[in-house]
Amino acid sequence: MSKKYKFKSILEANILKRYNNATGRTMDLQSPQTFNEKIHWASLYAKDHQRFKITDKYLVKSFVEDKIGKKHVIKCLGLYNSWDEINFDNLPNQFVMKATLSCNENIIVTNKNDFDLKEAERKFNIWLKDDAIIKSKILIEQYLENENQDLYDYKFFCFGGKVHYIMFVANRKGEVHRIFFDTKWQRQDFTYNSEIKNIDIDKPDNLDEMIDIAEILAKDFVHVRVDLYRLNNGDIKFGEMTFYSMGGNALWNPPIMDFKMGQFFDIEPLKIKLVNQFENRKVIFFSQVYNAEQTIENAYKSLQNQTEENWIWHVVDNASSDNTYKLLKEYEAKDSRIILHRNRNKNVIMEGNSLADIALNYNEDDYFAILEADGEYAPTFIEESKIAAISDNVNLVITGVALTNLNKNISLPACILLGNLHKLNFFTQYYNFCGVKGGKLFLNKVLLQSNVANDFSEVDELANIDFCMNILNKSENSVRIPSILYKQNLPNLQWRPNLVEDIINFYEKSIKYVAKNNLDFIQVLTFDFISDTLNALFVADIDIFQKHKELLKIGNSTITNDIIVNQNLGYSLNKHDILNIKRENLFKETATWMLNQPNIEDDIVLEFAQIGQIFCASAQWEEGWIKFRILHANALLELGKNMVLEGENELEEALKL
Repeated sequence: MSKKYKFKSILEANILKRYNNATGRTMDLQSPQTFNEKIHWASLYAKDHQRFKITDKYLVKSFVEDKIGKKHVIKCLGLYNSWDEINFDNLPNQFVMKATLSCNENIIVTNKNDFDLKEAERKFNIWLKDDAIIKSKILIEQYLENENQDLYDYKFFCFGGKVHYIMFVANRKGEVHRIFFDTKWQRQDFTYNSEIKNIDIDKPDNLDEMIDIAEILAKDFVHVRVDLYRLNNGDIKFGEMTFYSMGGNALWNPPIMDFKMGQFFDIEPLKIKLVNQFENRKVIFFSQVYNAEQTIENAYKSLQNQTEENWIWHVVDNASSDNTYKLLKEYEAKDSRIILHRNRNKNVIMEGNSLADIALNYNEDDYFAILEADGEYAPTFIEESKIAAISDNVNLVITGVALTNLNKNISLPACILLGNLHKLNFFTQYYNFCGVKGGKLFLNKVLLQSNVANDFSEVDELANIDFCMNILNKSENSVRIPSILYKQNLPNLQWRPNLVEDIINFYEKSIKYVAKNNLDFIQVLTFDFISDTLNALFVADIDIFQKHKELLKIGNSTITNDIIVNQNLGYSLNKHDILNIKRENLFKETATWMLNQPNIEDDIVLEFAQIGQIFCASAQWEEGWIKFRILHANALLELGKNMVLEGENELEEALKL
């Protein structure tokens, strides 16, 4: 028997509040009984691609055509991404305009000559708002009516693929009639959002055919409302399918009908689907380790102690010279969930040992998480993060982390981020969790779409942030939970090959990715990396002339130029004064180091002096600026002498010919 899981979306509290504001009533979404409760429950926990396709007013046409034939589909006159694409001269005198992903966002045009274009454009600009998670389009359809510009709407409430009730809707321009009937066309004494009306409505002579059509379309769903139109000539046209009647905010009259309708709505199959997702989706941990004999046992124990045992650990030994590989072999022999890999040479990743290679062996709906050699997961990491991922149907779960060497916990209140704009605007908060790769659970689909590095040999903060930004960028949505479920030391930035290039690439990629209001934050962050890199460069065990070349890369980079030019650096973060002092000190210290260099290669001395002048100007250090100016002038003179000598020699050789 399956373990009982408690799925609870972060959005529940907001939905309960909105429902109360709309109806004055309360709901229980953990044990839903009423129709409204189950509508809201399904809106949170029963999301899939098929439902999205059916609720899109344009995409659903192909679904309906495949099921019941093209003759029941209203003719499409055009589909547009924006208002400016529409050529109204090519449209008939009467037509209907709809936002494809919205409810009640329609404009019915009965006479194009009287059509208020400006007002319609204003409405659609709101309906097609740019910050929407998934943007609507403008659908224009053929105009239909029964009489007096009214169109009779038959709404079939289907449960388990069968029609239980039919709501007849008419007189939309006046006091709307919402009259319920059973499948025998017996009028019912209930309705919603209006008074019960004792109005006789003729039974359609092809009602049985309409019911058959509704049940064909509803066949695969525990609940859906199928809306059909019946024209005066008997033609049946498809209107829409919705899983969320009245957005779950219907005021049933009498109120008891909310409960009675809810009893037809069996959500148990949907609950079972959630449990199956939890139990069938694997969690794969990935580690690349080197000389980790002091910490690897604790890392492994943190997996052994998980409350959910359905996990796999792919661990790559990066040619360790201590007992790390021996320990891992012992663990693998005792635990079939461990899959051990090894590189023959350090940082030379063998085929099949990279994260990207390993990801290809799993379904896109399985989950991955990173475990560093000195990292440890809390026992409930899988359970809590997997429940969060499934409850909110997200690609990425971000948990709280503890940075043990800093004695610092990073945790923020629960939050869900939907769509790119939301992620960009929340980037400054997300960044706090990016210092380590661990503490995040993400769908393999995200990994397969990401351009992740082939090896994890670089484990400093910059490499970690770059990896985490990649994962966030490819995630359609994400959720943050406050529980601290991972701990690790925050790795310091040490000198390594390509470090300068990585910082420059990080900055250029970041300013393209994040929202403009985060640009100052990115510049401050990269400035800190530049500062750490320069300090690491000065003491690095590399050739002095290589140091000079690396320094010139930094001086010529876009980020250094932007930092120098931006006189408001850190202003949005209330760090302007502190950063100004730090910037002046950094560039003065760097310029001082440069001036103390006894030998500078001839091919870079001019550039070296120019960069030094720029640093001195930024630090407002006049004395240093003059010294670099003299260095530059002397280099020019020396260059001139060499050129004169070279010219004289060349002339002498030419005269000998």
